[in-house]
This record gives sequence, structure tokens and C-alpha cells, in this order.
Amino acid sequence: MLPYRRTPDMEEQDRDDLEAFKQEISIGGGTKSKGKEKEGATTPHKSGPIPNDAKEEAFALQATFRNGIEALAARIGKSPDTLYALIGEGAKISRRTVSLWGVFEAWYASEGNFKKPKTTSAQDWAIIVADEYQEYCKQELNERWEDPMERAKLLQPMVKWYKERYDDFVDEKKVD
Repeated sequence: MLPYRRTPDMEEQDRDDLEAFKQEISIGGGTKSKGKEKEGATTPHKSGPIPNDAKEEAFALQATFRNGIEALAARIGKSPDTLYALIGEGAKISRRTVSLWGVFEAWYASEGNFKKPKTTSAQDWAIIVADEYQEYCKQELNERWEDPMERAKLLQPMVKWYKERYDDFVDEKKVD
């Protein structure tokens, strides 16, 4: 099989498809929200249940989006998961799944190069650790550092470390 090559026409078609898709799923106006106003916020926020017609529309939009991603993936020879990851809509993390960032953060707190100074706020420390996380991934993976699958492979030893400690913690808490 010949390697897949993108042509300028294909790139232009993708841009046109994306723009048409954005128009197709566009919900439109609304009014500025009351309460905490965010720049560009146009939808009012109301308490209470979501109306059935809005639920149906949301599911229809989600199906249109999913079908569009699947069609684009088939056309370019990639998996839908790759495209979802590209746009930040990767696999949803269940409550039972270990977060790679959380694993790194826990590992760094125990085994990392630096310890949190008492004078550093938790928010500032989180920024420092996030920078360390990115540096570690960049150093080990080079240009592949942004690929979630590559990061998952890289961090497997830390995940194992984390799970062992978690299991030990749970075992300590069990009542005989």
C-alpha cells in the first residue's frame, strides 16, 4: 500500500467541511448570562431540568458531530480517536481511571527533584509541577510529547508505582 499523502485540495476540503460542520451545529444567539459573566457568554443559565426538546437537540448535535468525525477519519485514513484527541475530546475519563497528570503529580511529590517550599502556594506549586511534567515529557518524547498515547506509554512505570502505593494504602485501611 502506498503511503497516504495529503494534497492542498484535501486540506482546502477539510477546511470547507469544518466550516460547514460548524455552521450545521451552530446554536446561535441568546442573551448575556446573569451572575458570573464570562467574556463572550451568550447563553442564559437557568436552574432546573433540561427540557426534552433541548435534550433531543443535544443528542442530535452529538450524533452529527460524531458522524462528522468518523467520516473525516475514514477519508484521511486515521482513527476517530486520533481526531478526538487532536481537538481535545479524547476518551472520557471515568471515575475509576487513573489520570496521568494525577499520577505524575503524586509521583513528583514523593520522588521528584524538588519539594514544595512552605512559602509557595498550592496554586504556584501546581504550575511548577505542570512545567516539570511538560519538560519531562518533552525531554523523553521530543516532538511526540503532545501525543496522549505516547505519554501514556512513557508514564507506565509511574502508573505502576502509583497503583502499588494505592493498593498498599487500601490494604492498610481494610478492617480485619
